Amino acid sequence: MEIVIRYLKACLSRAVVQVQAREAIEVTTHRKLVAHIVGIALQRADALSRLVLVSALSWGRGKPVLPPRWCRPLVACLWARWR
Repeated sequence: MEIVIRYLKACLSRAVVQVQAREAIEVTTHRKLVAHIVGIALQRADALSRLVLVSALSWGRGKPVLPPRWCRPLVACLWARWR
């Protein structure tokens, strides 16, 4: 689906719903393609939830909280495995 950037800004929630339904959106301005929006793969979302389960990542109501610097290489290793 092709969408003009002005319409995207005005109706962002509708565009997000379409992307979640696995429909790709091409964003244009002055009839030139400037962006291609697609939904994220389900596997990546699963990998994030696995990191939360093993306490490598904590996620509450706000922004994700990263572990201390000393164990970030371990988190990177786990993330690479589940990707």
